[in-house]
Amino acid sequence: DGRWIAYSVTRADGSRELWRMSRNGRNARRLSEEGAQDYNPAWSSGGVYLIFASMRDGRPHLYRLDMATGEVTPLSATAAGSQEWPDWSWATNRIVFEQSINGGVTALYTMAADGSGMQPLLVGPHSDAQPSWSPAGDQLVFWGSRSEQTLYRANADGTGVVPLVSRTLRPFAPHWGPAVWSWIVFTGYRPGSGYSEVFRMMPDGTDLVLLTHNEVDFDSATGWLPGVQP
Repeated sequence: DGRWIAYSVTRADGSRELWRMSRNGRNARRLSEEGAQDYNPAWSSGGVYLIFASMRDGRPHLYRLDMATGEVTPLSATAAGSQEWPDWSWATNRIVFEQSINGGVTALYTMAADGSGMQPLLVGPHSDAQPSWSPAGDQLVFWGSRSEQTLYRANADGTGVVPLVSRTLRPFAPHWGPAVWSWIVFTGYRPGSGYSEVFRMMPDGTDLVLLTHNEVDFDSATGWLPGVQP
């Protein structure tokens, strides 16, 4: 409902912990044990659960945190490869994520909210990663290294893959906003700039807008705050 923001904090010792704060930046509370390796949090519908990646069993796998009880449930600890970058479709209650396969290539998989029904979505000789669902759960945007390394859109069954933006922006980390916005935000680089910026575009790649203009630092890791009207 937009009241809370989930995020990860990287400590000086390299540990990564999950935290939650209110949308005004107050009431911060740590959700992970101190010194954990938890990151990539994503909300379920209604804020009941957080799904996240963790190194709890020695390599990245996905876990679910019950926000009411604090109970942590492994969702993919027995799966082959490493899983990261989960996104939870509030429309279909299906989770999409990236999984490492042979030779360091990453592919996209989906599974049910309890970790069952794991299915390959986009698997090939190239890497696909960093998926984000559309509001209706019928499409997704992701980074891919296909004919060129850029952002792509595909249907929920893996068909209809199309590129969205020029590779010259070196785009990555896309996030599809709620239905009231219907925009995709992502991180990229202006041509000739050594610093990352935040961009916005429509789901078909049109109406590209530069949202930041930072000449001395990096802007990245964007997301959306639901429950707040534009």
